[in-house]
Amino acid sequence: MSDLCLFNIQDGYAEALLRGLRKGFLTEMHYGAIKACLNSRDFKTALMDTDYADFVKEWDEQESVTLKLLLKKKLADEIDYLQTVSGEQLQKFIQMIRHKYMIDNVINIIEGSKIRKVGREKENRDLINSRSEPLGYLPEISGMVNMDVRKLDELYEDILIDTEVGYYFSQFLEEVMSSTENKNINSIQNYLSEIQPEKMKNYLKKIWLEHFYYYNQSLGGITWDVMEDLLKFEADCQAIQIIYNSLAFDFNPTQEAERKKVIPNFGYLYPTVTNNLLKVNTLEMLREQLGYLKIFK
Repeated sequence: MSDLCLFNIQDGYAEALLRGLRKGFLTEMHYGAIKACLNSRDFKTALMDTDYADFVKEWDEQESVTLKLLLKKKLADEIDYLQTVSGEQLQKFIQMIRHKYMIDNVINIIEGSKIRKVGREKENRDLINSRSEPLGYLPEISGMVNMDVRKLDELYEDILIDTEVGYYFSQFLEEVMSSTENKNINSIQNYLSEIQPEKMKNYLKKIWLEHFYYYNQSLGGITWDVMEDLLKFEADCQAIQIIYNSLAFDFNPTQEAERKKVIPNFGYLYPTVTNNLLKVNTLEMLREQLGYLKIFK
């Protein structure tokens, strides 16, 4: 408990700020009013009595995507300020949480570069911006969005060299190319241009989760006591989601190995249940493996 005695030296103001932000959570009464809304105009009116009021007052009720971005922007602004007033160690901790959303943004830009329409820059920018996560803002994003669609190799080079999530991408490339004899730049570019974005995201999220897990373990103390449970739960969720999504495809001998590459090597299910999940090829088998956890009825 000695950690708590020293906590306020670095992060007392950040804790007070966080307690204040918590007061802005929607109450049961607010949710009751929202559930009674008949249209988007009623929904906007219901939010005007909450901390979201300043963010929705200019919202066009016909633009549901815009509303989602506005509400996410509110959260991102609050996290930005919280991070600014935190101590050095807490700043790094918050930043590592945000890496998850930075990965999402970079994947969206990569995928957008493949479907970008020549001569329609504004439309391309709007498409990518509509998918962006404000919590994962990267200063380099603007340059990536405007990059020539034909320069995919330069895009990856910029990600690896200039962005905070370059570490995860470099680890990803090392892992996927480790079993390939031909490791020249052309073979890497061909692989990256063909891989499905969801598969790449799963790879990167696994690397991020494991990196964050061991980082928290190195911190020890109360941080580790709390985060160990949360991160193990997150790892289990990713494992189950990957298995469930892969059931849409015909099971083949290579699928078990592919699943293993993107499932985190920790969690409450790891390794016994995880190893059994790798062999699942029907929803019934998935239910059976998870039955004792009472995840499925």
